[in-house]
Amino acid sequence: METAGAAADGPIQLQTQTGGTILYFPDYVDGDGWSVQLAVGNLDPDRSVPVEVEVYDQQGQRVSRFFSSETRFELPAQGSRILSSSGTGAIRRGWIRVRSQAESVSGLLTYRHTGTGVAVGVAPVEPRDHFALFVEESSEIGTGLAIFKPDAAPEIEFFVRDQAGNDPLGQNLSLGGFLQRAQTLPEWLHQIDATLRGDFRGMLFLRSRNGSSFAPLGLRFGKRDG
Repeated sequence: METAGAAADGPIQLQTQTGGTILYFPDYVDGDGWSVQLAVGNLDPDRSVPVEVEVYDQQGQRVSRFFSSETRFELPAQGSRILSSSGTGAIRRGWIRVRSQAESVSGLLTYRHTGTGVAVGVAPVEPRDHFALFVEESSEIGTGLAIFKPDAAPEIEFFVRDQAGNDPLGQNLSLGGFLQRAQTLPEWLHQIDATLRGDFRGMLFLRSRNGSSFAPLGLRFGKRDG
């Protein structure tokens, strides 16, 4: 049984460890048939390593009893472990952090849906102050975007370029006041998204206005009729 974690006090600091590992997964979705599996591995051929997995909600509060197994454990040399969420109850979202004193820890997060059979694996994202993502919106294909940032105050600037490198929107959008949010691309850009209602392919550029770090996750998905 997991031990309940304390709520976060103030902004969550992006931590750095000399000789250690911190993995950030900017989004998870659990409930209403969705569940996640977190695979954690130790690449060291000679020694075991300690690992701690932390789960946070969208407001930055620590989530307890999210996985069905312990979130502090020792991985043997070249060993691995899979942690699974229940997938029951109402949908909940947030982000996951994996920490270890060793540099040899890797991870992969998989989203699964029992009803549709959809399963998508995503790698951790290293936080930086700018990113670029390929995006597509049409009647058949959509783009989802989740962003985690440790402080609700700094703004992230969004700007879009089409395949020819032109600006189809004519303006940028800056958003702050959140720790984690997951939406479709038109929902993110609802103030300037008229062009994105039709067929669009291009690049989405994200940039922190004050140089603070954040971590995005882009997902490309098929749209069902109706």
